[in-house]
Amino acid sequence: MGMQTVLEPATLDRKLRELCQCIVEDPEFLEARAKIDAFTGDEAARKVYRVWQEKAHALHMRSHEGDLPDEEDLEEFEQLREEVESNVVASEFVEAEELLNGLFGAVTKIVQKTLQLGHVPSEEELVESGGCESGSCGCSH
Repeated sequence: MGMQTVLEPATLDRKLRELCQCIVEDPEFLEARAKIDAFTGDEAARKVYRVWQEKAHALHMRSHEGDLPDEEDLEEFEQLREEVESNVVASEFVEAEELLNGLFGAVTKIVQKTLQLGHVPSEEELVESGGCESGSCGCSH
């Protein structure tokens, strides 16, 4: 026997599509998408970003195993970050990615709090939950 949904599937689908339509019409969202598209088409920007991310991931994995980065590692990481920042397409991609991740986090948090509280959360209730945003450090905890 299937579980009954709170909203009829058609109603839930319509409301979610209305939300999605608001998002895709937002000028900031459109600007972020354009930056992501520019990045996707720029091989040099993708390479400098990928090298920086690979180094970040390697350092993150090492630190989880108790192997803290040394001065040389940190200098290399900083140099790679500066290369990303000096590449306009890559740095704008980072900004766009942060904006979209923030939007995703905000939508998820409001829906989650609504389900937990049984009502649409107030600003105070959203701020109170605080803590580490899930995934913000790149981990899956």
